[in-house]
Amino acid sequence: MVLSPLATEYRRALRAAWNRKSPNTPNYAEPTLKTCSKHAAGSLTLDVSYYTTRFTLELGPAIPPIFPIPKPVVPVINPFPITPKPITPKPITPKPVSPKPISPKPAEPAQPPGSALQCKRAPGDPCTNVATFGTPELEGIRNKGRIVQADLLVTQRANPPAQDVDRADLARQYTHDHTDRQALPLPTDETGFLTANNPPVPHSLQNDWYSYTTTNLQGSGGKLPQPILRTHMNPKDRVMIVAESFNGEHDLLKSGKMRWSDMAMYDLKEAFKTGGVNPDELKYMVRHNIEGGGSASNTRNYIEKAIEITQGDRANVNTFRSDPYAPGITPQELAAYQLLAGSDHVHRVLLMLKDYPATMKNVRVESLRVYTPDTPGTDDGYHIVIMFTRVDNP
Repeated sequence: MVLSPLATEYRRALRAAWNRKSPNTPNYAEPTLKTCSKHAAGSLTLDVSYYTTRFTLELGPAIPPIFPIPKPVVPVINPFPITPKPITPKPITPKPVSPKPISPKPAEPAQPPGSALQCKRAPGDPCTNVATFGTPELEGIRNKGRIVQADLLVTQRANPPAQDVDRADLARQYTHDHTDRQALPLPTDETGFLTANNPPVPHSLQNDWYSYTTTNLQGSGGKLPQPILRTHMNPKDRVMIVAESFNGEHDLLKSGKMRWSDMAMYDLKEAFKTGGVNPDELKYMVRHNIEGGGSASNTRNYIEKAIEITQGDRANVNTFRSDPYAPGITPQELAAYQLLAGSDHVHRVLLMLKDYPATMKNVRVESLRVYTPDTPGTDDGYHIVIMFTRVDNP
């Protein structure tokens, strides 16, 4: 007999019902379905036989079985051990590196006057654009003048203010003869050059002059001592004339000598004090009639070199300023000043200002006027006029 799909559907339910009816039936007993009738109410009439026995079972409406939703089967993957093959790195050949071209350094902007770079050794002196004389001898003298100028500025800027050197005991080893209130003891034909420039160097013809002569206390071999320094000062006109200077040749002391700057300061202080004027009001110092050999011969040579480098005229008065920021000053003019500042006739004056800062305050050399035998009124001699100025803020 061919069972309907419905009978097949309820096959499991039949067995369950049979077991309830005959619980003692072995589990292996399998009932045989003969017929299956479905009623309108949904119940079933089953004709069942078990071996030789036939039964009729009435089943209520079928309840569809609930089948559990099977869980998805996740396959277990056993990873296959992989041993990576060693990788031999390829040799790396570095590419040649070409250095980048160095960009040219931009040109520094031009420095305005007053803000130029300053040399460490010589404050106030530009480090660049300085003319030179081309020989080691002249350059050595120029550098000597540059350094003493720098030392003077450093001394005047000292804080606390620097004091005068104390060498008063040395003055007692010399005589200081002096004559007060007399006319200028120089021939007029030797002083005409003082009016050869504008403004002229004042030199009164009245009895306004004080003359000092410094000598050793005793001469040599029974002879009278020779003059070491002879000066003429006019406190009224703030002028000092160095007429003769032979400290190197005529000073007989072997030790404890007065320096030229000490002798000159002694004369200046004494004369100006007598005339009622402070020494720091000095305006002019005249190095008169630079003649003879030794240092005088060198100074005459420096005068000629200074005129040459500035392309000056020997027949005129040539002026060389000390301020590197003076309007219109050239490297040649500054180098000419420095060369003359290294000469004995100017270097000693700068040392005097440096050694006596308390007395001379902030007095500096403003400029140098030089005269040659070709300059009118010089009486065929070389002269230097040192012009002083006093600054408020060193």
